[in-house]
Amino acid sequence: MDASISNIRSLLNEQRTGEEIEVEWLKNQHALKINNHVFPASENTHVKLGRDNKVGFFLQKGTAITDVRDTTFRRASWQITFASKNASKQFIKYFNCLKQH
Repeated sequence: MDASISNIRSLLNEQRTGEEIEVEWLKNQHALKINNHVFPASENTHVKLGRDNKVGFFLQKGTAITDVRDTTFRRASWQITFASKNASKQFIKYFNCLKQH
C-alpha cells in the first residue's frame, strides 16, 4: 500500500513545477487524500481513463469527493490531468490497488 501511495505521489508531481502535491492514505476513511480533496476508495468509486491524459472519477450511491477545508463541498465526479497517457494508466492501476486493501 505504501508503494502505491508513493507511486501516486510521483505521478501527480510529474508535471508540476511549483509546490509538491500532498498525498495521504486515510485509513479510517478508506480514502485517498490529494491536497485537500478526499477520494473514497470503495466499490462505488469508478475510475476511468479520459481524453487528454485525464483520469475521471465517478462516484455512486451517495459517495462523494469531499474537501477537508469546506464541509459543504461534495462532488460525484472529478478529473485529474496527468503528464502522459501512461501516467494516467499507472494512476488508475495504483488507485485500484488501494481500493482492494
